[in-house]
Amino acid sequence: GNRGKEKIDPESGEPSTADQIRMEEYDRNAKISVMRSSRTLEETFAVGAAVLASMSDQRDRIKHAQRKALDVLHSVGLSDSLLRLIERKQTMDKLIVYGGMGILLFLVLLLWYWMR
Repeated sequence: GNRGKEKIDPESGEPSTADQIRMEEYDRNAKISVMRSSRTLEETFAVGAAVLASMSDQRDRIKHAQRKALDVLHSVGLSDSLLRLIERKQTMDKLIVYGGMGILLFLVLLLWYWMR
């Protein structure tokens, strides 16, 4: 090829018009390529920032859901222990009632036996 073999204009001492046009076109194409690359880089950065923001929102939602789940489990645990406490109390109340009925029955029978 002709690369590196620019023709020099004898009057001005500069490259010929055809070579200048080629160099200007090369410069213009290089600038356009740099601008495209810059735009692509900015778009990629914007997409990355949006993805990070979305992931941060999702993390916050997951943390909130986890806290709610732990609260529910905690309240279920409290409910479970409360139910066990109530069942124990009911069992004790039953024993007291049946014991009292048994003692009362015994006293009534004893009184009936004495009165005869």
